Amino acid sequence: MKVLVNGGLNLSELDGWWAEAYSPEVGWAIGDGKEHGHDPGWDAQEAETLYGLLEGEVIPAFYERDESGMPASWLGRIRESMARLTPEFSATRAIREYTESHYLPAASRYRARAANDGALGSSLLQWKLGLDRHWSNVRFANIRINTHDGQHFFEVDVTPGSLTPDHFRVELYADASQGDGSSREAMNVSGPCTDTPGAFTYSTQVSASRTASDYTARIVPYHVNALVPLETDRIVWQR
Repeated sequence: MKVLVNGGLNLSELDGWWAEAYSPEVGWAIGDGKEHGHDPGWDAQEAETLYGLLEGEVIPAFYERDESGMPASWLGRIRESMARLTPEFSATRAIREYTESHYLPAASRYRARAANDGALGSSLLQWKLGLDRHWSNVRFANIRINTHDGQHFFEVDVTPGSLTPDHFRVELYADASQGDGSSREAMNVSGPCTDTPGAFTYSTQVSASRTASDYTARIVPYHVNALVPLETDRIVWQR
């Protein structure tokens, strides 16, 4: 962000602040804003994109001069970048947002967990210890899917072992696909399962605009005062 006030232009991955700030009028971008891991094919593709931008747009914009000897295209981007981005992206904003979104909530959570001789903190510790001891016994039993009236109706049976339903939540999840964003729907427990002793039945319904096979159920830890997955990243997938 420091380059903005000095009249520089950005060419960068669509990551961090540039993912929010980028538009063609203020700079250049490569990538699609998604994680690709260590994919040599994607690295090669991005390298090609980078060199293409440098040769086809960045260098011509810098060196092409008008009749006054000025790089009009380059200067136009500088003006647009400084006018549009400098007021929005700064250390002041970063500090304010970190303070409001992270530091103050963290301090508030600490005070809540430390109050009453650490009663809440102790409760969270016992919850995590219970997960450590018994999570391996949490399993899916059966799944039933019915589709009608433009809706998919999902029912899954979960055997919690020695845990109870208040230790976790069951969700219906779908990855982002073909223009649809990722989807995560909490499933409601409807009571003990009549077919599987010790199991509980969870259900929800979603639009049939996506195929039922796009969705899978998963079990994640839950505590009203815990930060999941920051404090525990356990998960059980139905498939």
